[in-house]
Amino acid sequence: MVLDPVRNFAIGVLKTGISAGDTSITLQDGQGDKFPPTSEGSYNCVIWNATDYSNPADDPNVEIVRVTSRSGDTFTVQRGQEGTSAVAHNEAGKTYKMMLAFTRKSYDDIDTWLNKLNNLGGDLSGTIDNATVEAVGGKSASEIADAVNKRHAQNTDRLIKDADGDTSVDTETSADEDKIRFKTAGSERVVINNDGKIDFKKNQVISFVIENRTSDPSSPVTGQIWFRTDV
Repeated sequence: MVLDPVRNFAIGVLKTGISAGDTSITLQDGQGDKFPPTSEGSYNCVIWNATDYSNPADDPNVEIVRVTSRSGDTFTVQRGQEGTSAVAHNEAGKTYKMMLAFTRKSYDDIDTWLNKLNNLGGDLSGTIDNATVEAVGGKSASEIADAVNKRHAQNTDRLIKDADGDTSVDTETSADEDKIRFKTAGSERVVINNDGKIDFKKNQVISFVIENRTSDPSSPVTGQIWFRTDV
């Protein structure tokens, strides 16, 4: 999905009133340019009686419409969106305004995006349209989805590695291995086993312990490190 386009201070005055069945709205001359072109996508606007209500939320006949096309100051709209009703906005002597506002749909769309970004490990096919996501290196959403899906399909989302692939951290080289392997310059250096023990390079598995002591241990073992706190 693509988030609706936005503009700051996108508000205009209806040039003529509209009936409940009208699907075309014209603003006063030049005011249409305050709104996004629909080549960027459709978007929702609020229409209300600005003469009697400075706050659209106070107008009992406030309506949300969806703009599907704009040509200059003329908008093609779908009426009665987001639980509002298509009503007449044409009472004599009243000024009616249309404003691009943050509505419940705006919140829901952002929430949907965040949930999808939070679950990038899954298959994103068909869930994100080809919108540019500038926050992720200027890549399009489809490019990001393709990269994530390919990584997931190749089972490489468990691997961190450098550009030439000879230095890496791998969490699972075989099914359910439950080990972490550290490699540098093409050689495996350290393995943390599923029992918490550490294998340093030559398969010498040891329990790695660091502790504070006031005396030396009577029988130190390989891998035991201690700090004397009494000296």
